[in-house]
Amino acid sequence: MSNLALTVCKVAINRPMDVPVTHPNWSERIIYAKTHNLWHYHIGIPNYEKSEKGDYTSEYVLHYIKGDDFIKLVDLSAHPPLNLPSVECLV
Repeated sequence: MSNLALTVCKVAINRPMDVPVTHPNWSERIIYAKTHNLWHYHIGIPNYEKSEKGDYTSEYVLHYIKGDDFIKLVDLSAHPPLNLPSVECLV
């Protein structure tokens, strides 16, 4: 695996906790993400872009539940805005 791929893998995985505190539903989104152990991965489609914070982002993200010994894929969506998966996607 190339150094870029390792770097991208390292910084493209995020929890939805990075929601700006100014977001109107900040508290609800954080609680929802923590309750369902939601994570998202920027998949590089159409390409990776380096953010001002130095993270690699992309238009499309893969949402997943990260358990102790499993990962469950639950949704794929474009952003912004980052919409969390519905409850129906989590079952």
